[in-house]
Amino acid sequence: MNKDKCLKWILDSGATNHISSSLSNYVSYNQIHPIPVNLPDGTKVNATHIGVIRFNNNFFIKDVLHIPNFAYNLISISKLICDHNCEVTFISNACIIQDVRTKGKIGTTDFWGGLYVLRTGLGHEENNTALICRDVNKNNIWHVRLGHLSN
Repeated sequence: MNKDKCLKWILDSGATNHISSSLSNYVSYNQIHPIPVNLPDGTKVNATHIGVIRFNNNFFIKDVLHIPNFAYNLISISKLICDHNCEVTFISNACIIQDVRTKGKIGTTDFWGGLYVLRTGLGHEENNTALICRDVNKNNIWHVRLGHLSN
């Protein structure tokens, strides 16, 4: 599996559970009896572990299912909102995750390739960069960032 895909986290409005493709993403996990998971293409795969993934001291997700050889890491928006009592605001090129009570920023995403991709430094760092696959042609990244069509 491409190591970069293990780093990429996509917010998914259709996912009912958080899903990770690599056990190296977890801070803690337990092996479970395989749970069948239906994928959007109609196939079924088994989740083999469940655990916690921490993005920083203030942002973690729990009950993340591990599906070996799955192509991506998914954050279920509905589960995120319920577990963290947060709101998710989508704008044209990003998404902001905020605590409902304090309105403090929990996390942000970038809009990349039609997907909302979680940023690496979710705290109050100003130099956040998107988690994207590194096999993208670097010349085309600036076209995408500036809203131009790729070559």
